[in-house]
Amino acid sequence: MKKRLISGFLVLLLCVFLPLNALAGHDPAMEREVLEQSIDRILRNLAATIETGAAVNEPLEYSFSLTDAETESDDYPFRLAVSYAFTLSDMLFCIESVSTHTSMRSDGSGIWQCKATVLYTLADGLDNPKLYKLAAETAAAAPDTRGRLAYLNQWLCDNVEYDDADRDNGSLDLLFDGGLAVCEGYARAVSAVCFLLDIPCVQLNSDMHTWNCVYVDGAWKMLDATWNDSTRRTERYFLVDRIDDADHDSSATDDTGLTDLAKQYALTMADRWAKYRPAAEEPEQPDSWAVKEVNAAIAAGLVPAELQRGYTDDVTRARVAEMFVRMIETASGKTIETILAEKGVTIDRSVFTDTDDANVLAMNALGIINGVGGGKFNPDGVLTREQIAAIINRVARVLGHDTSGYSASFTDTVGRWVNDELGWPVAHGVILGMGDNTFAPDNHLSTEQAILIVYRAYIALRG
Repeated sequence: MKKRLISGFLVLLLCVFLPLNALAGHDPAMEREVLEQSIDRILRNLAATIETGAAVNEPLEYSFSLTDAETESDDYPFRLAVSYAFTLSDMLFCIESVSTHTSMRSDGSGIWQCKATVLYTLADGLDNPKLYKLAAETAAAAPDTRGRLAYLNQWLCDNVEYDDADRDNGSLDLLFDGGLAVCEGYARAVSAVCFLLDIPCVQLNSDMHTWNCVYVDGAWKMLDATWNDSTRRTERYFLVDRIDDADHDSSATDDTGLTDLAKQYALTMADRWAKYRPAAEEPEQPDSWAVKEVNAAIAAGLVPAELQRGYTDDVTRARVAEMFVRMIETASGKTIETILAEKGVTIDRSVFTDTDDANVLAMNALGIINGVGGGKFNPDGVLTREQIAAIINRVARVLGHDTSGYSASFTDTVGRWVNDELGWPVAHGVILGMGDNTFAPDNHLSTEQAILIVYRAYIALRG
């Protein structure tokens, strides 16, 4: 389907007959009418593409007449075509490229018959199920627009790397399937998810960069997921009023007014798109006993996007390390780098031969988590109940809690290495026994069980 999508040019021939005096100057009302009619057809096209896998052509014509004098003095039809085309590019994530053409033919009587033509292609990635899965997960992450945008921004920072090898890569497919993108890819992903969730959003462009402007709580705010990711400060360029630097010097906001037109229509997209869009796929849900605490952990920012599905699968050692780093930072209000510096320890990047994961190395440097022997960590291995109990006890000590003087007695942990580290976690309700005075120390942890334990540790340890 994708090849048909990319290679199939949709031809939009704008069709409205103008009185001659309308061509004497800029006519926003006429442009609005053309834009509104055309957007409806693009949305219908997009919905049909998603549902059937084939682009649907529905051409329109926009013809007009000019006199000899007007052809010499007025460039309005050309400005209309260009303005229309670039407004579409700003507004709709589904537009890959746009070109414009205006043809003029004289009949010899002093009247010119003209036709404005806009050619555009639908973007790749519209058939990628990961786009719609991300949109569903983003919708489920929070009830409000700000919370959903926070989740989307964090997901991009967690799952995408800037593609230094291909500075022209704005592909949604490569972003979702390969985890790589340039600024256009990040911005297009934000636009795509916002569009699917009825969040008004446009893309802003400078000579050097592409980012987004989103409508939140009655105001337009800047969101630059690319710079949030590259600076590792995921909220620095999140919903800010402006970004003052050369890369964000957008002529679209200063000179042409096209972005203002895009914003105006982005505010009306929700009702239009609702008429045509396919139903969004429902995100996976944890088991009923875990729903409340899992959702609370997600809202607290403790759970990476990859762990917000597959809730009954075994959780891996590396993912647990990531969650605990998030929990430590959130509970303490400090970055993990600050905590390492305060403890006077540094990361040993050669300690493990099978991983260079920053979260794993930080947890190891703090004495919280160890390898499995032979210089290996086994990042994709499973985690047991006794291992996570020990991790909780050590995290508590790193955060300044005295874990001595606590004890827990289970019939199946007597004589085991973990027995001395069970007291504090059990006493604070972070991890409990299994009934009949047993602990089941060797049982593997599922993802939802690990999330609950990390969240309960956060409740016990937060300042």
